[in-house]
Amino acid sequence: MEPQTIYDGRYTLYPDSSLFDNQAGTWVDPRRAPRGVYQHYYLCASEGAYRVSIHLLMLEVFIGPKPPGQEGRHLDGNRYNNHIDNLAWGTHQQNADDICRYGRIGRNGHVWLNTDQRHRVVQLYRLGKSVADISAVFGASRNPIYRILRRAGIPLRHEYGPKKKRV
Repeated sequence: MEPQTIYDGRYTLYPDSSLFDNQAGTWVDPRRAPRGVYQHYYLCASEGAYRVSIHLLMLEVFIGPKPPGQEGRHLDGNRYNNHIDNLAWGTHQQNADDICRYGRIGRNGHVWLNTDQRHRVVQLYRLGKSVADISAVFGASRNPIYRILRRAGIPLRHEYGPKKKRV
């Protein structure tokens, strides 16, 4: 696919989701998404500035307008992979199935990780990554990461120093 010029020629959007600001002559950095929020860009247009989810922008520019009753899907379950080959419009059920298939969020809304991801948690921890960093990678809170490490028999490091005794 060819890069597309958007917002009255102000920006050029590429199929790998990179964005170039033609007016400023610089690349636009995607904003890191906090837990529960997708990556986004802040774009300036003649009407003002807008926060735009990258996956939805990619779909609308390269695939077409959002069909009624459809939502953006990350086909590999990774919300940070906004390459156009990984995106599609689909139903809510298809999106939920994608998320569950790749070990992001269970049907009850709790984060769960598949076997490969649990092994990766242990591997990252053994390589010296903190529980906070690992939880950010998988979009989980620290509790399931600690639970995975305890069940694997991994001795936990004191990352925040010893607890202070109450007087």
